[in-house]
Amino acid sequence: MTEYLAMDFFGYKHHCPYWSNRMKDGKVSFRGFLNGKGEAKSIRQELLRLLSENAQSRAIAGNQDNLRLLAKRNRIGIDCSGFIYRVWDFLIKHKFGKSEFLSLDDIFPGGINRTNAQSLTDKKAAVRINQIKEIQFGDCLRLNSGRHVAFIKEITAEKLVYIHASSSLTLIQGVHKGMILIKDSEKKLTDQVWLEEAGDGDTLKKYFKTETGDGIWRLKAFA
Repeated sequence: MTEYLAMDFFGYKHHCPYWSNRMKDGKVSFRGFLNGKGEAKSIRQELLRLLSENAQSRAIAGNQDNLRLLAKRNRIGIDCSGFIYRVWDFLIKHKFGKSEFLSLDDIFPGGINRTNAQSLTDKKAAVRINQIKEIQFGDCLRLNSGRHVAFIKEITAEKLVYIHASSSLTLIQGVHKGMILIKDSEKKLTDQVWLEEAGDGDTLKKYFKTETGDGIWRLKAFA
């Protein structure tokens, strides 16, 4: 996760940029580098290659917004489901939980390029966690009626820390951390204090729609 959270460009550390393929009539109409699903190392190398072609590369690398614009022009970055897939796959390969699978591809036969936020939290592959006290590292936070997901990095009695790749949905773009303060673990997640700002100045809680299936979900392989 650190490789996505703090990519190094000539000593400057930045969030991995966001990219999601554009779809039309169920088909990709605007395709990005590695379909917006690449490993951190590959994304960083491609951005460094582009920076090496620019005489002002260090000036670009020194500013998060400039780097983000360079990445966007060249369709480079990772989307929310690509990030979750990479992290879950890493955990499975390192024998996290009780999983007996060798890779996430064993659970999602279509592989990383045929998964999205909706399929990662589908009842065929994941189970819903209904109480805050049951949340654990490795779970994911489903948002925006299943169109967005975030990885649960830390959960304590006081806070829930998540990491996700987002674009206009949030004020901060790319792969970054967010936090929810736990004021009463006996109440619902909607009753807690959501700190991350949405792109329109509200908080990310506005995109948490439990009536459409949003919530905390756990991969069955980790259950």
